[in-house]
Amino acid sequence: MILFFIYILASIIFVQTFIKNDFISRKILHILISIGIVISSYFLSKEEIIILCFIFTILNFLGMKLKITKYDKEGNYGTILYPIAVLISTIIYYDNKNLYFLTLFPMFFSDPICALIGSKINKDDKTLIGSLVFLFLTFLFSIYFSKKLLFSIVFSIFLTMIEYISKRGLDNLLIVIFSILIFNIKLEFFISAIFFAFLIAFISLIFNWLDLRASITTFIIGSFILYSGGFKWVIPLLLFLVLGSLLSKLNDKKTKRNLFQVIANGGISFILSILNMFYPNDIFYFAHLCAVSSMCSDTFSTEIGMKFSKKAYLIINFKEVEKGTSGGISLIGFLGGILGSLVISLFHKNWFFVFLIVVNCPRLFINNYGIAFKSVNFKIQRPCSDFILEICQIKRFYLFCYWFNFLNNFGHTITSWFTPAFSILVWE
Repeated sequence: MILFFIYILASIIFVQTFIKNDFISRKILHILISIGIVISSYFLSKEEIIILCFIFTILNFLGMKLKITKYDKEGNYGTILYPIAVLISTIIYYDNKNLYFLTLFPMFFSDPICALIGSKINKDDKTLIGSLVFLFLTFLFSIYFSKKLLFSIVFSIFLTMIEYISKRGLDNLLIVIFSILIFNIKLEFFISAIFFAFLIAFISLIFNWLDLRASITTFIIGSFILYSGGFKWVIPLLLFLVLGSLLSKLNDKKTKRNLFQVIANGGISFILSILNMFYPNDIFYFAHLCAVSSMCSDTFSTEIGMKFSKKAYLIINFKEVEKGTSGGISLIGFLGGILGSLVISLFHKNWFFVFLIVVNCPRLFINNYGIAFKSVNFKIQRPCSDFILEICQIKRFYLFCYWFNFLNNFGHTITSWFTPAFSILVWE
């Protein structure tokens, strides 16, 4: 273990001495540390590697907070998530070296190498060449460790998409998590799920319902939901997507749903489907419908209220405000929310029970009141105007719009996650 610390220290000194470019030195250090972990896995016990992971998680966290090293980019959590990812893989697969290395090698080598090559072409964003390099290397690792062609194709494609949509170093953790999920699927059933999920994502992209990253996220989430629950899980989500998009067009909204909105709306259903995959139980489908019903209610309430109501009132103090103000409610919007909830609730045999949960749980308080409170405190009560959106494109007022969108998506996330949690308590 001491030798490992010496190796890490020597690697840091080496890259800081001989590589002046911060980005390149960070990626080279990533590769050197990864090589050290691979070698040490043959000499250190499982418990020793777990201890090392805990130590480096703490050290990296302190380093980021105290800004001790130049490798901790502002807002990037890759250095913290790296040892956490190794920890997860070590706990689950340490005794099976093929699976152990297969979960880690894409993060260890494919990720930094594709970043180095991609950065030569475009320094600001991920590139097609970089993604192709990641795909190729991951496929090579997979075919070497698994010896299965079809599995390697699916594995490498999915991890490439995960790497492409991930930001702020999240790919370090997500690559390992999705590797583990793919190891636990039956490929012959998963292929059909992939086909239908691709159709849904492709149609959403063509009709401008979702942007590219959101479509990829929909494909990934949809594949696992279809695999775990089948069409009875997906159809309510698909209906919500279609109706929500049509209502947005009704209000002449030209913006597409982005990745964060897809995660806010579909993330809880994805998690419930994974739980259902490992521990099949009707309660997860019930909670899933409650979540989608709540989201549909929120969307109907907002879009119908914006289109047809003449007045809106801030839920904090019931003062009249302009339509579109965060936390603003109207009678027509409220009735629209009830309609949206009812549409999805009908998919369950105990539909009225689902409907009652969504209508009676404090959805309005969580979403409208919470967002209104934040909006008042941050002085951002109105959605971005076309003028502001245009300015954002030249990187002015970006922070303003970013935090407005964050609070808005945060409210949707809390709403969609609270309702199924509440429904599970009621079920029990």
